[in-house]
Amino acid sequence: MKCPVCKCQRFYVKDAEDEFEVYCFDCSTGEPVFDEEVSGRCDLEEDTDVFCDRCSWHGALDNLK
Repeated sequence: MKCPVCKCQRFYVKDAEDEFEVYCFDCSTGEPVFDEEVSGRCDLEEDTDVFCDRCSWHGALDNLK
């Protein structure tokens, strides 16, 4: 899973309740692996809006596959 623009494999999602709280994850293994334990705070679905950690791309998680 790579960014369609810059090919970066690091992304983040914003917390639904606090837009300034973000959860970073890496996709170099082909599956999202969060930097910290986020279970219960962040669930990734196919339509979850994700943001590239390197460039300005953002879109649905499904667009990374």
